[in-house]
Amino acid sequence: MSCLTYKSKGVGTVAQRRQLLDKEGDVPSRKRQCDLLGLSRSSTYYKKRQTKEEAGVKKP
Repeated sequence: MSCLTYKSKGVGTVAQRRQLLDKEGDVPSRKRQCDLLGLSRSSTYYKKRQTKEEAGVKKP
């Protein structure tokens, strides 16, 4: 099976490849999309935590 993948061609940064994911759709699966894009599947679930300033928490 010959398949062009982003990983093998080194296209874009990891952040750019993450943006290409269709997280809402069912086809292809997230696993397959990650394989094609050369991403770790666990990294696609990561959500950056807010800093205290972003959350509006004031220091005492």
